[in-house]
Amino acid sequence: MPQGAVTVRPAAPADADFVFRVTEACMRGYAEQTFGQWDEALVRASFASATHRIIRHEGHDIGCIALIDEGDHTKLDKLYILPACQNRGSERRSCATSWRRPLRRGSRCA
Repeated sequence: MPQGAVTVRPAAPADADFVFRVTEACMRGYAEQTFGQWDEALVRASFASATHRIIRHEGHDIGCIALIDEGDHTKLDKLYILPACQNRGSERRSCATSWRRPLRRGSRCA
C-alpha cells in the first residue's frame, strides 16, 4: 500500500461486521494466547457506531479507531489496521485526524 490519503469517517451500524473482522485480524491471536479463547460475542458487543470511526486509504476501508469521551478527557479505546495495511503510516495519520476535534475542545488524551 503506497503512502496516500488516509481519511477517517464516522462509523455506521452497517460497519459492525467490518469492525469485527478488523478486530479479529488484529487481536484474535493475542486474545487466544492471553485468555485461552476468542469471545466473538464480546467483541461484537463492543461496537458502538457513535464512538467508532472507519479509517480509509485511497477509498478503501482499512481499519477502525474508537474514541471514548470521558468528560475531562478522551480515551483511545481501539486502533486497528488490517495487517496487510500496517506499518505504512496509516496509524499515525488516522490518529492525527481523529484527535483534532477532542483537542480543539480542550480534552486531554488518555
